[in-house]
Amino acid sequence: MIDEVYAAYLGIILDQLQPIEVGGIGGKVIARRAVVMMDLCGRWIPVPVWFYPNMMPGLLGREVVFDNLIVAFAHRSNAFLATGV
Repeated sequence: MIDEVYAAYLGIILDQLQPIEVGGIGGKVIARRAVVMMDLCGRWIPVPVWFYPNMMPGLLGREVVFDNLIVAFAHRSNAFLATGV
């Protein structure tokens, strides 16, 4: 899950995405799903992401993944990086 504020950076219009119920650690929430490209070790792969409001610090994924990798997410000509803190 990615905070929905990042959708704008990627040029994704959330109102055009259908709301979907997603289950997770905290229970079920309504999020919006898109497929973006992710640069993983120099290889671009399509990955589904779910956008959800107030998802701070900004990204939720597998524990310690972003502590060990620098990942770029891209959609069309826009991109942002995910890194550990």
